[in-house]
Amino acid sequence: MTEEARPLAESTLKGCAANVGALIGVDLEVGPVDIATDTELPDAELAVLPLSVELDNQPLCEVAVWSPLAEIAMLARRLLDDGEPDKVRPINDDEVDAIGEVLNLMSGAVDQALRECVNSSLRTRPAQWWRTDEVNGRALPAGEYLRAHAQIAIPGAGSVGLYFRISPKLFSKGRETRTKHRLGRVLLLGLEDELRSSLAKILAEAQVVVDSAEPDDETVSELLSATEAIFLSGDREGAYELLRRLRLANESWDIPSIL
Repeated sequence: MTEEARPLAESTLKGCAANVGALIGVDLEVGPVDIATDTELPDAELAVLPLSVELDNQPLCEVAVWSPLAEIAMLARRLLDDGEPDKVRPINDDEVDAIGEVLNLMSGAVDQALRECVNSSLRTRPAQWWRTDEVNGRALPAGEYLRAHAQIAIPGAGSVGLYFRISPKLFSKGRETRTKHRLGRVLLLGLEDELRSSLAKILAEAQVVVDSAEPDDETVSELLSATEAIFLSGDREGAYELLRRLRLANESWDIPSIL
């Protein structure tokens, strides 16, 4: 099962790095992915994000991502534009909130990887993240699981250890039932007329439903709730701020792909 899980593990960890790197403006480099069987969390101070996995709106299992608290804080401080993000020090309240934002970005990568590598009908529902040094009765499900791990290198700085807990149920049950394939639906957001027309024609020929809007249109919230991908223009002024807004907004954080 270890090798069966490798595509999912690599896609997840690389997606987590890409989602966070895009928002903090850093090209995070993902090292080799190690996969092993485990039963317990490491005995260390960790930031843990559990995610419930659902198939056809029914709970299937739970997965999780986690990282050493002091290491993920380096990413969180870059999100806050801290002048000394790698300085070891106590984590303050603003940094705790920023760690939650970083994990939120990673949850989108988990969702996308599960759909692409296991079953397109799977959906994830992230729970509140927690710290192992402040457990308050919280714990991950007991039992054997697959633990994927990679070091995420920050250019010119240190690295962040990132772990992905994979439930064996994903492969024993997650592939048993596949719902009828649905045509995709994408949103062209804030694109110039020429680019929008060109993309709309190509997507329509591929039988993809295409919506188009400007970021401040009144209809955007409704369109975001129905779309499966968003196309933005990197040449647009404020593109990264728009990307950040979409990744953190309640109605769009879990959209698998923003291109």
